[in-house]
Amino acid sequence: MKRRQPAEKLPPARVGSFAYDISAGTFSWSAEVAAMHGYPPEPMTVEVGLVLAHKHRDDRRRAFEVYQDVLDSGSAVACRYRIVDRGGAVHSVMVISKNRLDEGGIPVGMDGFYVDLSEVLEREANDAIDSVMEQAVEEAVDVAVAEFTAHRAVIEQAKGMVMMAYRVPADRAFDVLKWRSQQSNVKIRTLCELIVTRAVEELALSGANQAKLDDILLSAPARRG
Repeated sequence: MKRRQPAEKLPPARVGSFAYDISAGTFSWSAEVAAMHGYPPEPMTVEVGLVLAHKHRDDRRRAFEVYQDVLDSGSAVACRYRIVDRGGAVHSVMVISKNRLDEGGIPVGMDGFYVDLSEVLEREANDAIDSVMEQAVEEAVDVAVAEFTAHRAVIEQAKGMVMMAYRVPADRAFDVLKWRSQQSNVKIRTLCELIVTRAVEELALSGANQAKLDDILLSAPARRG
């Protein structure tokens, strides 16, 4: 029997997965997602109506539209909105999801994960965004240096890609990478190497974005904003 490699442990209820089954009309939540909604931290299956009921009333329509976009689209979709747990507490979350197709290419559901941004946004409310980002980056780098000194470069590259793609701070980006490490049972260094390699091979900036990056590179740090 092949020995399973250990995956890094993830703090509870920060990142969790879900799956939607169209034919059953149900969502399967991981223990982390259940905990975000105020339920005991264990996997559970819920009806669509309950999922929508937990969306903040001002965000409910947009969340429904995003679900429909995911089912209609072949690409992953990221969206931020608010959920209200059983105790009435509001959580700001980012949900990244992608549709799931059958052998004939017909959507039969979707898969994805939640990232709880509540702590991040609370810090942003108390401090300037720049100082929050700098502090988060410093803390995440300290953790990376302590735990993965020999392999810091590739982890920082992958973390930076997640930060830029989803506009989340360093500690949340690192949480996402640790969650994927746990879900895929692949060591985080190996996972980051795969992410960085594929991103370099498969992604390219458009001409306009390349020109903007050139301007940022040549004008920093003399000009900000």
